[in-house]
Amino acid sequence: MFEKCVKESIEELIFDLSKNPLLHFSEKSLQVRLVAKLLVKCPELSKPIPTSIYERYKKNIDKLGSEESYLIDALSVPPLQMEYGINEPDAYRVDIAILDPDEIKLIDGWQFQIEEQYLDPLIAIEIGTEKSGAKDMCGDHLENDAFKLKNSKKGYILNVMRNFNVGQKSDIRYQKKAAQLKQFKDSLKTYSSSSKYAKIKFIGLIIHIAYQEIEFFDIKNEWKTFKYPYVGFTDAVTNKL
Repeated sequence: MFEKCVKESIEELIFDLSKNPLLHFSEKSLQVRLVAKLLVKCPELSKPIPTSIYERYKKNIDKLGSEESYLIDALSVPPLQMEYGINEPDAYRVDIAILDPDEIKLIDGWQFQIEEQYLDPLIAIEIGTEKSGAKDMCGDHLENDAFKLKNSKKGYILNVMRNFNVGQKSDIRYQKKAAQLKQFKDSLKTYSSSSKYAKIKFIGLIIHIAYQEIEFFDIKNEWKTFKYPYVGFTDAVTNKL
């Protein structure tokens, strides 16, 4: 359920970024763009579904003078949520969560919970960039994203990195960036090969703007380089998703 439009939306976002890597300023920019695509492809993701919260107020309808139809609509929740909670001691939030419509009907709390427990999303998506704010994309950020998605029925982690260097590849600045990206690439391979995160699809895109090159983490969980005009890139992304 909803998986087809999720795959198509992520695929389109990757293609957009390959053509215009300055399309986003931050991680949040990419989240919003992806959500916009999801809602266009699957309008039902924004359609509120009545919850069990209504039952808590039903007995007070007459006392309050409330309209039953109003309360049913007002106490409804749509499947697509951003910054949705997870059931852990720390205050973690999932970037994009798609909730099961059948489970939404059982929600009985204002925090979109059932018996004070968050729902495990049908599909959850985490997005990271070079500006994500963790120590680096090689350690804390990837680990935290994988941890947040471990209970989701299906998870996607999309990492978009940009190399803005314009100097020669022999330059110290370029070599420093190349070393950072290598650490990131190695880390993504490590996490993707772990059986602990078998339900998560790890997607990596590195755009070397000045060098007109793209590196993509393909279906075999290997990094493949495409030189502009990126022949074969479309097929690699489609096969991955």
